[in-house]
Formats: sequence, structure tokens, C-alpha cells
Amino acid sequence: MIKKGGFCVMNDNQLKAVHDDDLKSLLISLGCFESIVQKQCRCIFCDSIIEIDSLGSIVPKDGKIQFTCNRTDCLSKLTDIGEQDESI
Repeated sequence: MIKKGGFCVMNDNQLKAVHDDDLKSLLISLGCFESIVQKQCRCIFCDSIIEIDSLGSIVPKDGKIQFTCNRTDCLSKLTDIGEQDESI
């Protein structure tokens, strides 16, 4: 298990893992790093502030980059959404 925000769900419902050493580069390339450092991003499920240490997943949705925290219940909700999308 990757400790610091290591998951990214892609538009095609594939789960991609990101190593901790590459997370900053990924966030910079997505244009999200400064927003996270400045505590401007929130979890799409519980509305908690996303920090590097609490980042659970990166979720592209409706042309925007959104995030979940690393709380188990929020990550489970993300899994539930992925399963619903597959059945459509």
C-alpha cells in the first residue's frame, strides 16, 4: 500500500498507482501542486482539506481534476462509483 496519495482513477476506470517520489511531479504536471500546498483543494466526499500527506486519489471528472482524502470510507466511495460506472 502506498502511504501518501498513491492512486489515480483515470477516465476509463483504470486505477493507476503513483510512487511517492513521483507524486509532486504528477501534481505539477496536472497544475494542482500549488493548490494542494496552499490547502485550496478538498475531498469530493467529506470536504476535508487535501494535503500531500492526506491525498488518497486523483479523480478526473467533467474535465476537472478532483481529489479524495486517504480516509478508508472516502476511498471506498470512490470504488463504489467506479463499479456503478461499469454497469452503465
